[in-house]
Amino acid sequence: MAVPTDTPKPNRTARRKAETRTRLVEAGRAVISRKGVEAATIGEIAESADVAVGSFYNYFSTKEELLDAVIDEALELHGQAMDALTADLSDPASIVAIALYSTLAAAADNPVWGWLVVRVAFTHESLVKRLGARLLADVRRGIDEDRFHITDPVLTEYVIGGALIGCLRARLDGEVDASADVEFVAYALRLLGLTTGEAAELAVRFKPEESGR
Repeated sequence: MAVPTDTPKPNRTARRKAETRTRLVEAGRAVISRKGVEAATIGEIAESADVAVGSFYNYFSTKEELLDAVIDEALELHGQAMDALTADLSDPASIVAIALYSTLAAAADNPVWGWLVVRVAFTHESLVKRLGARLLADVRRGIDEDRFHITDPVLTEYVIGGALIGCLRARLDGEVDASADVEFVAYALRLLGLTTGEAAELAVRFKPEESGR
């Protein structure tokens, strides 16, 4: 007769390592969102995480490697949220509208996340590619379904993505309020070939309640 055994649990050392790595990622996100990648130092990140500088290298070999982990975490959670919001939709224009609103809302709800995206967007290829890949896929689908009327999906994705970063920056700086989100989403839909009237209608229909404040 087999003797039941307890499910192995992570030992204390493994737990402490995981907790320390999490603190470093959180500290990296906060420092980089505040100062930018170039100005952020490993020493400052380690101090913010309450970790010795030498111990930093037990987890990450460079600041860029830490940045990769920060971006992975930020985009994974954001991607899951967008998937949940658009799971029941089939119209590419509606999906694009909700995805743009989701990104704007994420930055408004979590300015640290928003500043991370703004400060890293044009300097770190991974973030731009991964954020843009979703939009590009939706744009291409809209073209295939004759929903979007454009000739260069890659250029259009870059234009909308660049405008999105600009809108995020303006919102975080307090230069515009939440009403700008509606204008931006309508603008993006017009770029995709929707009429002014339909773009405005969809932008209003999918506006989150928070954007009306």
